[in-house]
Amino acid sequence: MFFRKFYSAFSLNFRSVFSLRIHLFTFPIIFTLKPWILGTNARCHSQNPQIEDEEDKKNYEVLSEYLFKDADELATLGHQLFRAGKYNDSLKAHQKALEIRINKLGPDHPDVAKSLDQIGAVLNAQGRYNEALEYYDKALKIYEKLLEPNDLRIGSIYTNIGITYVSLGKHKEALENFKKALNINIKARGENDNEVGISLLNIGSIYQEAGNYNEALEHYKKALDIFETHMDKRHPSIGMGYLSVGMIYTKQGLYQEALDYFNKALKIYSNLSGIHPHMAKIYSNIADLYDKQGQYEQALENENKGLEIREQFYGDDHTETAASHYNIGLIHYHHGEYAKAIDSYLKALSIYEDFYSKHHPFMTKLWMSIAKAYQAKGDHEKAQEFVNKATEVSNLHKIIERSGGTENKFK
Repeated sequence: MFFRKFYSAFSLNFRSVFSLRIHLFTFPIIFTLKPWILGTNARCHSQNPQIEDEEDKKNYEVLSEYLFKDADELATLGHQLFRAGKYNDSLKAHQKALEIRINKLGPDHPDVAKSLDQIGAVLNAQGRYNEALEYYDKALKIYEKLLEPNDLRIGSIYTNIGITYVSLGKHKEALENFKKALNINIKARGENDNEVGISLLNIGSIYQEAGNYNEALEHYKKALDIFETHMDKRHPSIGMGYLSVGMIYTKQGLYQEALDYFNKALKIYSNLSGIHPHMAKIYSNIADLYDKQGQYEQALENENKGLEIREQFYGDDHTETAASHYNIGLIHYHHGEYAKAIDSYLKALSIYEDFYSKHHPFMTKLWMSIAKAYQAKGDHEKAQEFVNKATEVSNLHKIIERSGGTENKFK
């Protein structure tokens, strides 16, 4: 979806999975305003987001405890760790920043709300959606107490809440929050601002998920009109508008029209300096388009292009890279190459296991995909092994929902 916060979005990025194809892939990308996630070079991340210094990685606890006493420095470290996919360590950094800010500034301060928002983002990335909502709600209450009603920070929180509701499959609630963000952005920036266009993309993504493609397309084209009229023709937002329109045309079976828009998006991102991760998303959508038409080689070629970009940008052991491995597996599965599908799925699994607990919602979907591939291959014993994993966690989630609690409660 159009998750700018989690790349994802993302983001799913940020990131939400509406179908078994991951990470943008076949649906829009939800954006939000968070500069702390995007960094100062939001238009084009030309450097690898991983923490390059191995010594820093090994001594993270020492760094956070002794060198980064300043909350802002801790928040920056948390941001870097988040971009590198090190969610547990990112959470520790933001948790420490929150503690410092509360001690220095008191509980009702905008910087405290910022830390709560950042913790919510990390929890969302970990699949701990109900806990993320709790932190966003705390941040929102502080902002509403201290800021003007149309402050963009309040709009940003509404977008983040909407993103989390998307992840929970609660699209009505997501739409309500995206519309609140849109209203704030219009009042704060005017109807032709970039952030208004981004809110329109978010709203369109909900209509797309509901299968209301005409309504989704209307919102996407409104956003694209804002971008094309008021921005440089090479602006990345125009590329995202083209991508969104292309996804709707794919859904409608208008494959040539979709491909035309995807190529327009590629042209914009190709002209930016450095490697831009959105190019991987575009290639993945092109792969999906060919996959839907049964064109196996073209689908595989484009998904592999996306994998190469993610490996260069994120490294070999990032969840974004895992998403490409999964999507490659999906293409193999659709075309009867079950052994190759299993190999790609297991590559994805080996990465996800380092980042997510077994309770993350996507793990169940991944295990079931692996089980289906083993079943199709005729290895019923291995298929049952992965079905059992998925069933165990699924049953636990049902018990937790009935009890009204959440697992792994963040303290």
